[in-house]
Amino acid sequence: MGPGKEQELETPARTKPNAGRWKPGQSGNPKGMAPGCRHRATVFLQALLKGDGERIIRKLSELAQQGDPTALRIAAERLLPPIKSAPIMQFELPPLRTASDGVAAMTLIIEGMTKGELTPDEAEALTSTVSAFIKSVEIAELEQRLAELEAWRAETKPAAESRYNA
Repeated sequence: MGPGKEQELETPARTKPNAGRWKPGQSGNPKGMAPGCRHRATVFLQALLKGDGERIIRKLSELAQQGDPTALRIAAERLLPPIKSAPIMQFELPPLRTASDGVAAMTLIIEGMTKGELTPDEAEALTSTVSAFIKSVEIAELEQRLAELEAWRAETKPAAESRYNA
């Protein structure tokens, strides 16, 4: 082969080292899917179930009633969703009227959790509620003190001004 043929057979070098690749941390589709769009597989399965859905549910119910463990699991997962929150029945807080009542309630919550009367999640929910109460009481007390200070200043201000203006 001649000197010109060797150059033709070589692969061309890229002009940019990362041409056509995404930069690190950059999405290929920054806008993402439009709101309300469903995946093709979901649309397909919904179309399949549209006519047979009732019959499939009946069959699942029959299998679950016969004791099929898989059918029972599926029925339980769909019919009884996991409980995300429930009322705390066995634990009573004292009435909350002042910030010191809130501190006493916090002590009871911690004791309840350490004794096993409350789960950590329940204790966290109660603690955040009591904390919000304490904060609101503190803000109300600050507002009252500020109003008293402003009233005191309004009363003493004219007397102070007349002393300096004379």
